[in-house]
Amino acid sequence: MVPTMSPHRAPVRRDVPQTLAPGESGAWARGLLDAMPDAVIITDGERRVRGWNRRAMELYGYDPDATVGADLLSIAPFAGPQGLGRLLQERLSVHSSADPAEFVYEEHGRGVAALELAPDGVGDEDPRAVAGGGLVVVMHEPLRPEEQELGALRGRVERKRALLDTLLDHLLMGVMVVESPSGAVFLVNRAAERFIGEFSLHDVRHAVLAAKGAERPDGTPYEPGETPVARALRGETVRQEEVYRRRADGTRVPFLVSATPVKDARGEVVYAITTFEDITERMAREEDLREKEDELSRLNARLLFDALHDVLTGLPNRTLLLDRLEQVLQRRLSDASRDAALLFLDFDRFKIVNDSLGHAVGDAMLIAIARTLSHIVRPEDTVARLGGDEFVILMDHLDSPERAIELARRIRRAFMEPLVVEDRHIFTSASVGIVPSLRGYEDPNDVLRDADTAMYAAKEAGRARYRVFDLHMRDEAVAALELENGLWQALALDQFTVRYGPIHRLSDDHVVGFEALVRWQHPERGLLPPKEFLETATEMGIGRDIDQLVWRRACRAANEWRARFDPALLLSLSFNARHFLSPQPEEALLETLATMGTDLRNTAIELAEGTLHEASEVAEGALLHIVERGVRLHLDNFGSGQHSLYSLQRFNVGAIKVDHNLVERLPDDPKSVELVRAITAMAGSLRMAVIAKGVSSPAQRELLLELGCQFGQGPLFSQPLDEAGAAALLERQA
Repeated sequence: MVPTMSPHRAPVRRDVPQTLAPGESGAWARGLLDAMPDAVIITDGERRVRGWNRRAMELYGYDPDATVGADLLSIAPFAGPQGLGRLLQERLSVHSSADPAEFVYEEHGRGVAALELAPDGVGDEDPRAVAGGGLVVVMHEPLRPEEQELGALRGRVERKRALLDTLLDHLLMGVMVVESPSGAVFLVNRAAERFIGEFSLHDVRHAVLAAKGAERPDGTPYEPGETPVARALRGETVRQEEVYRRRADGTRVPFLVSATPVKDARGEVVYAITTFEDITERMAREEDLREKEDELSRLNARLLFDALHDVLTGLPNRTLLLDRLEQVLQRRLSDASRDAALLFLDFDRFKIVNDSLGHAVGDAMLIAIARTLSHIVRPEDTVARLGGDEFVILMDHLDSPERAIELARRIRRAFMEPLVVEDRHIFTSASVGIVPSLRGYEDPNDVLRDADTAMYAAKEAGRARYRVFDLHMRDEAVAALELENGLWQALALDQFTVRYGPIHRLSDDHVVGFEALVRWQHPERGLLPPKEFLETATEMGIGRDIDQLVWRRACRAANEWRARFDPALLLSLSFNARHFLSPQPEEALLETLATMGTDLRNTAIELAEGTLHEASEVAEGALLHIVERGVRLHLDNFGSGQHSLYSLQRFNVGAIKVDHNLVERLPDDPKSVELVRAITAMAGSLRMAVIAKGVSSPAQRELLLELGCQFGQGPLFSQPLDEAGAAALLERQA
């Protein structure tokens, strides 16, 4: 800031001319200087005052005659250590007097003023001429306080305007200011210019009030005066309205438009500020996002459906069934009048179809079963598949437990007709367990458990049956569970042992071989026969482990006995039909026989008659392989079924064993006598040996000999023996 100057009068030099000589400047020059609005002081080359104009005399109060010839630096406002003279000297030390200069100073009480220095060097013809290198000092009138304030305000306005312009030009959205009431465009930023450039500026200027070219999202044009800008000019504030305009090629361009009225002090609208942005890309991104969200929603829905439904049949799975069952039980807490029931179904012959015709046909069979069940039940019932051939039906809103039994009967009737599966007619039936009422249940798993228990009771009773659950069944189920746990322990603790049933020649009671029989040495119940545990063990998947244990021990004993007593001693081994469910079922048996070094020609496997009748192609191939290796095939329980002759035609059977139920009716039942006669006659013609099971009396032995039966087993001769007992028997007859 320049220091404040105060007026100061210098001594007057009388010897210097006090005014401009007319010859030097001319009257017209004097008139010109006096007409100037600024103060003008003219000096010579020594900086002595040569003259003042009228404004300088008015401004500083000097008599021209009193200052002519005085040193410029000795008069106000140049005098003093803080005067303008110091600054003038500093300026002249930096700039030559030949150069024009300008600077600003603050004079006490007079505000801010400007000082201009002009060099001499102009001829006398020019009114600005100064001889001898003098100066022309022009001093603008100091600003009044109100003028200073106005100037400062104007500067701030200009700076803010520049800042505003910069901000507007850097906005990505278009900004347009429209005057009221004409609708003329007053201001646009660069973004608006870019947007407008895609259309006609003339159209834009004339369309802000009218509806020309503007469309709503549904394609309908705006009515005149209803555009966002027009409404803003009427005082309405419009926020983010979607407006469409068409390019020259007809393409619709979406804009997001906001319009705000600007009012004066009287509340009248003078401007409307509108902002708009092209949201084409945004809408494309939003549409893409919506599509992805829809796809994700569909995927989540599909994942949820797959998590709660069976993949093959589309029926609810165990998870969804238990959830709905839980809901039913919860509703019963608030409404005891509403009852429900649960049916557990297991279908017969599914494994046979799967093994014989392939998994594809088996799957098609399950789909057909699901379709049939869905047609039988009511809309409010739930049909679910738990896995394999197990299905469950949840019946809700029942007025009587009898409804569940009626449904079981409808299911039985429905499956009396064959299922048409891939142009095949397949017969099946269902074993159904029923929990007819859910009263007293709290856990859905308990309901499912009891229905499963009733289903097994129905299966044990025969095919195409239903059983209603009772507490006795639960006790049996607990016993079955205990049996399973005991079997696992028995296998781990080596509690299974082998007993040997002697095979006698009926003519002289000579022992020709042994049938290896498995027994369970139960720690509490004693020695248990196979009928007490073998079926359960097979269902558990440990039947093969037990069979292999029996095979190894029996082969070891037979090898020893053949070496000591009889090289032709026969060893008969049981072969469970469940083995045929696995690939290459014969490999385990043949590997065991080979490992033990057993004479295959004197080794036989026993298969139940029904097993051969229902044998699949896998079973037939396995049996053929076994027989080709030299192992004999014995058909057990012959005469107990309806397919004996058919089985003999299909397989190379070495011996048939007459069922003990048939033998025990001898000699009193004539029909049984004739049947045994026919069996022995047929076997003789086919060169098959006949072994009678369960021979218990001499009369039976004599009749069997008479009928042509060569061999027998049973209590008449001996009970099954342990290894030591069998060896002792062989030693006695040696």
